[in-house]
Amino acid sequence: MFIYNITLNMERPIENEALSWVKDEYIPFLMQVGLFHEFQFCKLKFSDQESPAYAIQLYCSKENKMNELLDLEKYQLLDPVMHKWGLQIMPFASILDIIEPAYLSFINKN
Repeated sequence: MFIYNITLNMERPIENEALSWVKDEYIPFLMQVGLFHEFQFCKLKFSDQESPAYAIQLYCSKENKMNELLDLEKYQLLDPVMHKWGLQIMPFASILDIIEPAYLSFINKN
């Protein structure tokens, strides 16, 4: 299983409006691409945080779909953020390969 993680660093004055847009428009757009079976939306917390940051974690369980996703030219998943918000939100994406899912760690310890 893989996680496609999109981190959104945003300016504080647009935070509320941007969060509404992410929930109402951007996440549905990402899910409609057809590569992901679920997502979670998180707020990043760190000690020297000057501006709000959020992460959208999209789960993909099929390696062939992840290989499609690696062809970012095809999907351009960050483009809607750049088109809507310009430099007010700085997005970046990363792909995480889950080595051992959390539920397996829990089962193995009990």
